[in-house]
Amino acid sequence: MFRTKIELVGLTDVNKFVAITSKLPGKIKLSDGESYSVNAKSLLGCLASMEWDELYCESEVDIYTHIAEFAR
Repeated sequence: MFRTKIELVGLTDVNKFVAITSKLPGKIKLSDGESYSVNAKSLLGCLASMEWDELYCESEVDIYTHIAEFAR
């Protein structure tokens, strides 16, 4: 499992992030690092995750090069 701390600021970031992750294979999810997680390929899920204090992208394969602009 690969995990990267990310930041999504505004609807533009969310749309771009979902467009990128939707094209990638495997399961990709966003989590708060503790108990909540949502599908990272879901626009609604990504919008909901913007309210969390911490935001992590977790995937089965290494996708860092694709999401590096959102890494923090």
